[in-house]
Amino acid sequence: MYYRNSLYWNKGDAKVKLLIFVIIVAIIVFLVMTVGGPYYAHYSLSETMDREIGKFNTWDGSARNRPTEETVKANILKQAKFEEINLKDGELVLSKNEKGLIKGTLKYTRPLNFIVYEYDLDFEHVYDPKELAGKKVTKVF
Repeated sequence: MYYRNSLYWNKGDAKVKLLIFVIIVAIIVFLVMTVGGPYYAHYSLSETMDREIGKFNTWDGSARNRPTEETVKANILKQAKFEEINLKDGELVLSKNEKGLIKGTLKYTRPLNFIVYEYDLDFEHVYDPKELAGKKVTKVF
């Protein structure tokens, strides 16, 4: 005898649910790879900028071994090239204040190419020694 029960009539539902789940996971992985990479690269470049300018601003050794502004800028640009960030003129600005400390500003745009849409991500990072004036600086060797 033939019965209509829920197991018989819903056999194909599992395949449809699996297909929808796989499509959603694929979209999430695509978005994470497309958007996550530039954010990670910016974070890495920001950390390099903070480290290099911090070396210059907190130097307490001899003046002979102190890094120069050109060395600081070259190291930051080298990290940008490693992270595949193409910086144009004026996107990385290093300036000295009256105390001889470097203030750094990094502002650039990175295009994201989704399959049907293009979007520009704007990144900005500022290293200001005035903001760090009241904070205790610890050296890690």
